[in-house]
Amino acid sequence: MRRRGSKRREGQSRVGEKEKNMFARKGVLVWVAAIALAMRCTVCLGQDVESILAASTRAMGDASSMKSWYMEQVAKAFFMSIPITTYVETGKAYYLKVKVPFVGWMIECARDTGGWKASGKEGKMVVKPMKRSAVDSALNQPFPFGIPAWEAGKARLLGEEKYGDEQCWVVKLGEDKETIYLSKDTGLLRGLVNEDNSKVTFSDYRKVSGVMVPFKMKFKQGIATVTMKANKILINEPIDARLFEAPR
Repeated sequence: MRRRGSKRREGQSRVGEKEKNMFARKGVLVWVAAIALAMRCTVCLGQDVESILAASTRAMGDASSMKSWYMEQVAKAFFMSIPITTYVETGKAYYLKVKVPFVGWMIECARDTGGWKASGKEGKMVVKPMKRSAVDSALNQPFPFGIPAWEAGKARLLGEEKYGDEQCWVVKLGEDKETIYLSKDTGLLRGLVNEDNSKVTFSDYRKVSGVMVPFKMKFKQGIATVTMKANKILINEPIDARLFEAPR
């Protein structure tokens, strides 16, 4: 009986040692995770979100001097290629031309004096006047690239993580605002996630008139994906006035 009791106590002792070792290992892992989290928070706390945003804005270029922009691009979605031409002169002129498969062209044109819209195939387009509210909205189209506007004191630095192949700062621009991904190396805007979880990825940056512009954008919402590639982008350059003539 003594031998059996001794063996039982010996077995319990071994089980106890295993449990101690297991808890010790778990404790080490918890400490490692806590230290890693503390290090990450220290890095984040050492960064001023306003400074990060300001640095990225500088890296993107001086868009404040931008008075007009013109862009030719092709959107690809569901095995279709859709050419799009856009011109905006802030507060003065707006032009949008889209070729819709199986339908023809859709055109919108607005100037401070009024606007028109047209649709249909070449030579058979129907032209209608634009409402004043639509004209005002068109004339105030923002430049589609660059850091979105944020309210001072409301942007939050969420940390950093990899977006695509680049390590990025992750910044929430405010309540009900976008979350953006800014490259730590270049400061360029790499990604944007809206409140509805739709995502925009920016790539193929090139300098145009002193402004860094992404010539490729990828929009994704759910299973739907649209890729847009620019063939031509002009900033602050004169445009042929015939662009604004309504088709006959």
